Amino acid sequence: MELRKVEVTLKPSGYIFENGRQTSKRTEAELDYGYFHCFEHYKDETFSGVWAIVEMKNGKIRQFEIDEIRFLDKPTTAI
Repeated sequence: MELRKVEVTLKPSGYIFENGRQTSKRTEAELDYGYFHCFEHYKDETFSGVWAIVEMKNGKIRQFEIDEIRFLDKPTTAI
């Protein structure tokens, strides 16, 4: 399976967590690149959402909201 390259927006608000620990707070939006693996769908009685699972350049797997990623390959129109 070939992975699709994506550009991800690292939002300025919120904290960065690594291994369950808060490491720093991002002050400006940044762009980074990674490889898209799949979409994750979650739903319970009070909350539902869809996230993109992306492998970053450093090998870490991260979860992004779908409006935070942009696919960099050409979309296909043939079905």
